[in-house]
Formats: sequence, structure tokens, C-alpha cells
Amino acid sequence: MSEICFSNYQLQNNVHYFLYIGELKNYGLNIFLREALSHIHNRQFDFISIVPDVFEQYNYDNLIVLNPLSEEYCTRYGRNVSCRIPASTFFASVSESRQVKDLIHKLLLRQNNLYIYMYESMPEMTLDSIPGVSILGPESKIARKLNSKIYQYINLKDYVNVVDFCICNGLEDLKTKADKLWHEWKNGIFVSLEYSAAGTNSIIAHNLHDIVDRFHEQNETYIISRNIPHNYDPTVLAVVASENDIYCGNCGPAHRKRYPVYRLYFSDPAYR
Repeated sequence: MSEICFSNYQLQNNVHYFLYIGELKNYGLNIFLREALSHIHNRQFDFISIVPDVFEQYNYDNLIVLNPLSEEYCTRYGRNVSCRIPASTFFASVSESRQVKDLIHKLLLRQNNLYIYMYESMPEMTLDSIPGVSILGPESKIARKLNSKIYQYINLKDYVNVVDFCICNGLEDLKTKADKLWHEWKNGIFVSLEYSAAGTNSIIAHNLHDIVDRFHEQNETYIISRNIPHNYDPTVLAVVASENDIYCGNCGPAHRKRYPVYRLYFSDPAYR
């Protein structure tokens, strides 16, 4: 059975396309990229999104929904249900999909080059091995290395102030080391897998039960750090619209408030 759950893309004449591959929540970022590419190449661009999100209905244009777990979940529950899958599994499935490869070859007959944009570069994405296909963004192996929390903590600790932390090799090591720190780190312990963002794969634990309830992977590498109470997280998502300005939003306070999008100009010395 095809892993394509939904498809409504329609190719327009005299339009160049790029592919967005990632979760539907980041769909809106492609609007900025579409405008930038249109300006750079002096021709009309649009995008086709390949996402894993399984919904009852979609109010998005040029959408392909691909989820290798959807058939299993549909059989189990008797209907389509939302089933989030690991990013690595999703990107591997997209790379291996015959329907996606057919679409790419169809697009390359219309245009000389096809860009792929991903919210996060992953090594499981191999479609750029097709001649004429290139990925916008960092090389996946470099991104994987730099996105590692362990790599970040170890390499930053000698240059900037880094919160107290400890690396744990496996779940048992995590529980043993955390047990020794509860009395010292009285505001809780931040527990995270090596790769985690926006609260995914991480918690603030106040006792061993919190850890046991959340984490079950015996052989994963964990990182724990002293939790410091705070009101705001210094997190900013920036979209580069052109060489003259960027759009910043999603400044992430700890209490999940959301700030409006700000337009920052490189001409302003404060942002150089």
C-alpha cells in the first residue's frame, strides 16, 4: 500500500517549484522562501510540501502527506489518526518513496534545478543525490554534529558560562547520577536526550519518578543539567528574507507566550 495518505498538488505553467519536507507546523516559513527565490531568480516560484501530519482534512495547497505508520494506525483504530513519527524515519521514507521520486523527475523536466528545503537537515534525506536536486541549508552531517546538545555543552564550557551538566550513558546511568544530585540541584534537573528542541525529548524532573515515567530508552545518551528558574528562554527563530533584512519571531518564553514577528534591518548597527 502507498504511504501517501493525501495529495492535492497541481503544477502551474511558467512556475518553478521547490520542495518543503518537514512537519506541517513550519509550512508558513516557505512563504518567505518563495518570495526570496522569486526575487533572486526573477521568476515565479511556489512550493510543494511533503509532510507527515495525518489530519481529517487539509486547508493547504500543494500538499503531499506521507506517513509510513498511517496504515498500521488506521488498521488498529479503524480510521485515520494522527501518529507522529521520528524525523529520521520520515526523511528516510520520503527519500525512498517512488511517488516522490516520480514527482522530482517530473519537475526536473520543467526546470533545470530543484531546491529542497527542510526545517532541519537530516542525514536520512538522500534525494539530493539525484542530479539537479540541491538542498537549501547546512550539510546534514554538519547540522547533525552541531545540533547535538552534548557537542554544544562540551565545546562551549571553556568559552562561555555553561550551566552545570553531566552526560549519562544509558537510562541506568541517568538514574544513578540524578539520584546523587537531587539534594544539590534543589530546583530540579533538566533531563534531555542528545537531540531535543522545543520541549521534545526533555523534561524538568523533580524526582526519580518523573524520569522513569518519561524516559524508557535504555541505551540512549542523556544529558542532565541544573535547572535554573527563569521567565524567558533566549530562543529566536529568524527567517532570512533577503540580504537587507530578516524576520524574527517565535521568541520562546518559558510560559509559551508568543511574540509578534519583528522585522530587523541589517542597516541598524544594533543588529549587525
